[in-house]
Amino acid sequence: MSLRDLFINAEQHPAYWTQKLYMSFLQDLTEAMAEVGMTHSQLAETLGAKRPWVTRLFNSCRKGNVTIHTIARLALAVGRRPVLVCLRPGEQVSVVTDRSTTATTTATMATSPASSVSSPP
Repeated sequence: MSLRDLFINAEQHPAYWTQKLYMSFLQDLTEAMAEVGMTHSQLAETLGAKRPWVTRLFNSCRKGNVTIHTIARLALAVGRRPVLVCLRPGEQVSVVTDRSTTATTTATMATSPASSVSSPP
């Protein structure tokens, strides 16, 4: 079995998509925190949680075991709104934010290992 076959096979399992979604969310959350100058401690304080809980969220990325409610709380704590969509292979989604300048992110979910995500500078 080739590496390409292994990748395509992995895409058929929920665990693959759970991990991919969680890692993508953590990347977005980290970028949002940096934009507003927020630390893990400040995020915890905003959420009324303890810092070790926030640290576990970032360190348990291999598990991806977090609820949609928690994702919503985290996104809102950094001034963002969570978005979850189901796409067909090859389908694209554009997200327009309500910031003073409009930002558009286009994600292309390809059926091959060469998935791409592009965002404006």
